[in-house]
Amino acid sequence: MDPEGSTGQTENNPMAMKNHYIPDSFQRASNIRVPLAPTVKFEINPGIFQMLPNFHGLPLEEPHQHFEKFHMVCDLVNLPQVTPEIIKMKLFPHTLRDKASHWLSTLDRELTS
Repeated sequence: MDPEGSTGQTENNPMAMKNHYIPDSFQRASNIRVPLAPTVKFEINPGIFQMLPNFHGLPLEEPHQHFEKFHMVCDLVNLPQVTPEIIKMKLFPHTLRDKASHWLSTLDRELTS
């Protein structure tokens, strides 16, 4: 049996809290590349994520309405040394679900703006 168990946690090396609630399958690399300096601290209030609209890519969903709501929520975020465009680039993948999320993950190129 693996002494660390299936979590990769040991007594001396506890697992970070985020790893307890985010399964590995959801921690995939995004093809959205954000030009953020390493010295800039990018932290979003968790309440913002609850306010973000969801878009599933269904035929009856209105993408323009999704973007309007998305921009309204992003306008509530103000971070030092972070432009509104960067905030939107970082938050946008969190609004996509199901087919829409799959679409983003299958793009052939990186998005930089």
